[in-house]
Amino acid sequence: MTLLRRNEGFTLIELMIVIAILAIIVSIGYPAYLNHVDNSWRAKATGCLAELAQAMERERTSSMSYPGSLPNRGCRSEIEDEGRYTFERVDAQSDDTSFLIRANAQGRQANDGCGNLSLDHTGDRTTQNGSVSQCW
Repeated sequence: MTLLRRNEGFTLIELMIVIAILAIIVSIGYPAYLNHVDNSWRAKATGCLAELAQAMERERTSSMSYPGSLPNRGCRSEIEDEGRYTFERVDAQSDDTSFLIRANAQGRQANDGCGNLSLDHTGDRTTQNGSVSQCW
């Protein structure tokens, strides 16, 4: 009578190979995931800049001048609460015939290759780093 021994479970070598493969997949996937998250927050910031610029233009149509401060919009609070961007009105001139709105990159966004994003009253978009076509 021969006893057949059944193999149950995995050997240590098989387990280590699986862990090594998972480590390689995670080391490639996690930075790509973080890049995707940064890009989505940047897209939210550019959308918020456009929303703020539209609100500024609406104010100009009714009072014939741009408001002295940024309108209070929900997009600002969501993005600022996450610590990704802060929004401010930056004007080289003190008149009410133009405006420049800037989204200041904070935290991880400051190192995403685009930096601060700006939009003015003519619709001109600028970035601190990178190209406008890539960052907007």
